[in-house]
Amino acid sequence: NFVRGKGLSQVKDVLLQADERRKKALEYQRAIEAQMEEKRRKQHEEHQRRILEEQEEEKRLAQERARLQEQYEEEQKKIKMKEVEIGKAIRSLVQLKGLLSLWRGLGPTILRDVPFSSIYWASYEHLKFRFQMEQPGFWFSFTAGGTAGTVAAVLTLPFDVVKTHRQIELGEMDIHT
Repeated sequence: NFVRGKGLSQVKDVLLQADERRKKALEYQRAIEAQMEEKRRKQHEEHQRRILEEQEEEKRLAQERARLQEQYEEEQKKIKMKEVEIGKAIRSLVQLKGLLSLWRGLGPTILRDVPFSSIYWASYEHLKFRFQMEQPGFWFSFTAGGTAGTVAAVLTLPFDVVKTHRQIELGEMDIHT
């Protein structure tokens, strides 16, 4: 009986310990489920936050697009107005001063551009000949073109000054008449 009583007591203890372990396992499982639920909730909130941010960004971009479109349309109106104004100015000039008034600055411009082009092309061709380049590559053309342009600009600068002064004089004559 004693052994039996002790055996029952041990079985009872084992069952109580098993019950305790089962309760702890359930608590642990509930804690893990609660953590997973919290993690899912946070991920959902983060996802919702991102969606709202994207919607706000789309709204901001749509407003910016509308503002730029409006600005573009305003600029197009100004350009059209300028074209109309230029047309009116040309008609007015031709009516007041005649058709040849459209070419009043041609002489000084030719006095500057013809020597510039002549010097430019002569310098460029000389550099091609000097460096024996029948089919020059990009960098040679770029460098030789810059060099030839610099030489031509320096040599024709006085003509450019004369052209500019002549245009100013013509403009002042138009203002005072």
